[in-house]
Amino acid sequence: TGYLLQLGFGLSPFQSGMITFSSALGSMQMKVAVPYVLRRFGFRTTLIWNSLLCAIFLAACARFTPATPYAVMVGVLLVSGFFRSLQFTAVNTIAYAELQQSEISRATPFLAVVQQLSASAGVAPLRSKFFLPDEPGSWEAWWFDRGDPGFPAFHAGALSFGLNICTELWALETYADYAA
Repeated sequence: TGYLLQLGFGLSPFQSGMITFSSALGSMQMKVAVPYVLRRFGFRTTLIWNSLLCAIFLAACARFTPATPYAVMVGVLLVSGFFRSLQFTAVNTIAYAELQQSEISRATPFLAVVQQLSASAGVAPLRSKFFLPDEPGSWEAWWFDRGDPGFPAFHAGALSFGLNICTELWALETYADYAA
């Protein structure tokens, strides 16, 4: 959201930071509410409905335009931060629920790796190599040899491993034009 607000909407880094900070405020507010929510609705119901709410608020962020009032952006990000933090807190609580205190320090890095793998696993079957922007004369079109458009990956059972290199700093003006 920060790049969108700065490059797409022309806001200063300070203005962008003040708007996106509302997401952190929502996250902090959730920490007070999470015990009540989980006791009232349980883990299963909370995680199912909350994931839908997270998706709705993510889609709402995608609808921001330069004409969107700042108060609306702040409100959407505040509520979005609340629900995203609720999701992460509930999932992490389940992950550590049956561990002894002495096992938690060893489980923490493992959980971090599992979270990253699961986040990428949802898009791995759909992933292909793209050059954005994909236009004649665009920066990436002349930086790289296009080669095979497939995304080579190492497969081990149900897991897939690959290398993904992202660049977004060299063509910021082009991306800002797309956002406008």
